[in-house]
Amino acid sequence: EILSDIASGCGYVVEDEGEVVAVFYFTAGPDPTYSVIYDGEWKSDAPYGVIHRVAVKHHGKGIIDFIFKECFEASGHLRIDTHRDNIPMQRVLKRNGFEYCGIIHIASGDERLAFENIQALTFLYSSLCLPVSYKILQKIKCSNTCMVLAVALLTFHPGMIYMAGSTNNDMLCTLLT
Repeated sequence: EILSDIASGCGYVVEDEGEVVAVFYFTAGPDPTYSVIYDGEWKSDAPYGVIHRVAVKHHGKGIIDFIFKECFEASGHLRIDTHRDNIPMQRVLKRNGFEYCGIIHIASGDERLAFENIQALTFLYSSLCLPVSYKILQKIKCSNTCMVLAVALLTFHPGMIYMAGSTNNDMLCTLLT
């Protein structure tokens, strides 16, 4: 599965001084595995990133924290699942701010514990950036054409997209309708 993950562009390898120390799968959701959740609920229906198949060679060296940090940089909203018996992973998830949300079933029908983490600061930043910018442009009496161009630039600037995923596009649609 690792090679097919890498070939799909969603499998990643973590190296330390030329040695492979971890592998994991990361992609943007939605993930069909997470469409139904039992005995709980997801914290948000907003777009999210998905982490699967995390394997770390050396435990206790911060490698998994590095993986989560990298994934959070790509998406401030993450979902992940693990086996009920994988207590070390459950501890790592809780230490990294993930909250237990309920039970999901993978394609084989096997049960997994589902976790989710929303980086509030990233979400807050992306939610406030466009409305605040819009208000500033109104205050300086920017023309409608200028305002649309400025808001579009803010929305589609690579830094904004990187920072907030699709939230800014949702905000633009709200502002312009």
